[in-house]
Amino acid sequence: MDYSPSRVAYGSSSTNVEQAIAWARRGGIVTFCWHWGSPTGAYNSASQPWYSNFYTAATNFDVAAAMNDPNSNNYKLIVRDIDAIAVQLKRLQAEGIPVLWRPFHEADGTWFWWGARGAEPCKKLWALLYDRLTNYHKLNNLIWVWNSVSSSWYPGNNMVDIVSTDVYASAGNHDAQTSTHNSLKSLSHLGHVWVVWGGEFIDDGKYNSRSFLQTTYNSQDVLSLDEISGWKSGNSPTTRPSTTPTEVPSGNGSPLYGQCGGQGWAGPSTCASGTCKYSNPSYSQCLP
Repeated sequence: MDYSPSRVAYGSSSTNVEQAIAWARRGGIVTFCWHWGSPTGAYNSASQPWYSNFYTAATNFDVAAAMNDPNSNNYKLIVRDIDAIAVQLKRLQAEGIPVLWRPFHEADGTWFWWGARGAEPCKKLWALLYDRLTNYHKLNNLIWVWNSVSSSWYPGNNMVDIVSTDVYASAGNHDAQTSTHNSLKSLSHLGHVWVVWGGEFIDDGKYNSRSFLQTTYNSQDVLSLDEISGWKSGNSPTTRPSTTPTEVPSGNGSPLYGQCGGQGWAGPSTCASGTCKYSNPSYSQCLP
């Protein structure tokens, strides 16, 4: 969800909500991650451009100082940002669309500014976000997804509906996931399938073979869009209909805005020609 005021000020624009509404009208389930651009303090330098301003390395914004002083300008900027996001979420609420809402990506990772100063400031920020959206803006369509499995970071059951984790593993090998998570879990960023930010993880042939994708899409344990119609009214099919194998689109190279490198990066590294741009030692992105 790319509507952070600091990013809009640099010229960022988004049709995320329009796309989500269109998807929901087709019967899809909507989920949003908010890579919250730091309210202020982005370096916007050659090595740390403005579009990396959700990274700790790309901003001097101090979340601990802001949360400890509700009268400070930085605290007020946090509230401003939340209110801006509320405008977009209300559009979804007006359409009757429930949202799996995951605002703090990898919350316990110090690489994002919301986690840079440790658990307590992050939990305070979550509490403020929850209160502002739920009680002040009266949003009731959000299913709150906490993205960390560290108990010391957990905000509390009264502010979390689902706990999720991000899992990345080696190309073409799912053993790490199945051995650790051989039961129902919410996997927000699963390194092969399903919820990833770039199509290359699915269709480049490196992480998943075409035959594996076809087997997975057509598994009795997997529901595709045509099989969940009516899910909000409780009228979804209870058994999987007989189908012909689902065709899986092939891909060639990384799309724009996918990650293409960085410290410890083991994913695809080939963007469309000339579009892999360095952001910081931990992150490179496919950009125009």
